[in-house]
Amino acid sequence: MRLQPTTLVAIGVVVGVVPALRFAVARNPAAWVALGGTFVLAGVGTALRRRRETTAATNASADSVHYLVCPECAARNYASRDACRLCGEQF
Repeated sequence: MRLQPTTLVAIGVVVGVVPALRFAVARNPAAWVALGGTFVLAGVGTALRRRRETTAATNASADSVHYLVCPECAARNYASRDACRLCGEQF
């Protein structure tokens, strides 16, 4: 089972922050600001990472050196294949 990084961060927050939160926040309002800032930074980092992954996937075109386009069915195939994965056409 492979966990996503965001899941690991959530588990870390639940295990580490939540038990200590009631003591820290009750004494100092600045703890609220620090906690909010931590979540903002984590959210911005996650959003930037997802945007970068989406952009990379969008920029990967069928004209890439890693892919061949089948002349029969126009399916994208890895360049290492000898035949189309869908229709079996030989390259």
